[in-house]
Amino acid sequence: ADAATGMLLGDRASREPVRTGPGGISAAHFLEQVLPAVGALTEPFGGRPVLAAAVGAAGMATLGDEL
Repeated sequence: ADAATGMLLGDRASREPVRTGPGGISAAHFLEQVLPAVGALTEPFGGRPVLAAAVGAAGMATLGDEL
């Protein structure tokens, strides 16, 4: 969100669910999806650094052993 207005500046969504296994969500696969999405959010703003990113996901309680 814009610090001055509180307005949402951009969002991204993954088309693929994060892989899971016996230990819960795959941290590696989660980061493979999240990091490029957050990086893409800087493009419309001239590459200015992202100060914060919020991740929402169903089942975050099953983050598992890797996280």
